[in-house]
Amino acid sequence: MMAYQLNDPYWQLKIEDPEHAAVAPFTLSHTFPPKFPVITLERPSPPTALESAPHLTFEDRSSVPPLKLTGTLPRFKRLIPAEIYNTTEDLPVLLSTPSKIEFHSTKSPTDGFVFTAAGPPEFKYRVAPASSTKSTVIPMLPDEQDLIFSIVYQSSAFDYELSSVTITIPMSHPTKPSLTKAYRGSGATMLSNLRFYVRALYSTENNALQLVILPRSTRKAVRVSDVRDMSFMLSRVLMQGYKKVTSIEAVVQEVYTSGEAEPKTLWITLNPVS
Repeated sequence: MMAYQLNDPYWQLKIEDPEHAAVAPFTLSHTFPPKFPVITLERPSPPTALESAPHLTFEDRSSVPPLKLTGTLPRFKRLIPAEIYNTTEDLPVLLSTPSKIEFHSTKSPTDGFVFTAAGPPEFKYRVAPASSTKSTVIPMLPDEQDLIFSIVYQSSAFDYELSSVTITIPMSHPTKPSLTKAYRGSGATMLSNLRFYVRALYSTENNALQLVILPRSTRKAVRVSDVRDMSFMLSRVLMQGYKKVTSIEAVVQEVYTSGEAEPKTLWITLNPVS
C-alpha cells in the first residue's frame, strides 16, 4: 500500500490557516526577514492523578482487626485415643493433667559410685644426673655435676592456671640430710618450655635451696592445659658426702590462681661412689 502511495500519490494532506491569506513562496525580492504566519498550539489538559489506597503507618497497623475464618476447619482422623482429649470442645485439646509415670526399677543409676571433688592437676617429679637422665640415683661424686629436674604433666588440667612451683631442698641443715653444703653454681635453666624461667634462692629460715619456677607471662599465670613439661637443669652441684645410700626429702609447692595445692614430697636418692 505504501509503495503505491509513493509511486502514484492518491491522497493529499492540505493545511490552511483560516485567519491569514496564503503567503507566496519566499523569493529574493521579498523583504528580509520574511513574515511567517503565527500558529497557536493549545495546551493539553493535565493527566488525571491515579488514586491508591493510603499506606498504613506503624500505629495504624496495630489497630487493624485480625482476620477471621469464614469457613470451618477440616476434620482429620484422630491418631491418638479419644479418651486423652477433652471432647467437649470443637477442637481437640490435650488434658492439662498428665498421667503419673511409674518406673519398674527403684535402684538409682548412681548407686555404687563414689563422687569426689576434682583435685588439682597432676605432675610427675623426678631428679636424675645429667650424665644418666634415666637413672633415679645420683652418685656422690667429688666434683660438681649437673642435675635434671624432670617435671611432666600427667592429667586433670581442667581450667587451672599455674602461678608458680617451688621446690625446697635441704642444704646445710643441722638435722635433716642435705643435698649439698653450699650451692655456688650458675643457677637453673629451663630445658624446653620457655613459658617459664627458674630462680635459685637460698632460704635462711629453712636452711634450704629453693628452686622457684615462674611464668614469663604478664598475667603471671599459664593455663595448665598449655603445659606439657617444665623440666629444668640445675648446674654445678657439689653433692654432700655420705657413707651409705641417703634419701633427701624435698618439698614441692604448687600455686594456682585459685589457691595453693597440697605440698608434695620429692625424694632425691644419693648413692656413694665406691
